[in-house]
Amino acid sequence: MIDLRTKRILITGGEGFLAQAVARNLIEKRNVPKENISLRTRNEKSPRFLEDAQSAVQGKNIVVHLSMFSGGIDFHKEHPAEVFYNNLMTDIQLMEAARQAGVEKFLGMGSATEYPFNVHIPFKEENFWDGIPEETHMPFATA
Repeated sequence: MIDLRTKRILITGGEGFLAQAVARNLIEKRNVPKENISLRTRNEKSPRFLEDAQSAVQGKNIVVHLSMFSGGIDFHKEHPAEVFYNNLMTDIQLMEAARQAGVEKFLGMGSATEYPFNVHIPFKEENFWDGIPEETHMPFATA
């Protein structure tokens, strides 16, 4: 197990409930000093551009990628290419910047929307490839 207390950790999606919960867990249960955690917010430059992703991961040991470009179901329907492009490029640029910087661990989160529409709850990993995602989530889920 990695001793996280000595690691500098970047968490993207810093304003979201999941990022806040992960940060709180790291501080309260894993004894990571608060100053070792960087919560990246939407007000910062977008990591979908390589130079900005490189800046974001600089000096970090671990990246927890929880951010996404969304806007809700209606936005997904009206702007599918924009949703797909922005999410895919952000993921790719952050992973590449992390690789270049020698980041020790990169954790990227998925979403329940990635599962096929007809999969029964509770979702099981073995059902992930049982079909395509529900249409309204397609651009977000496939990215």
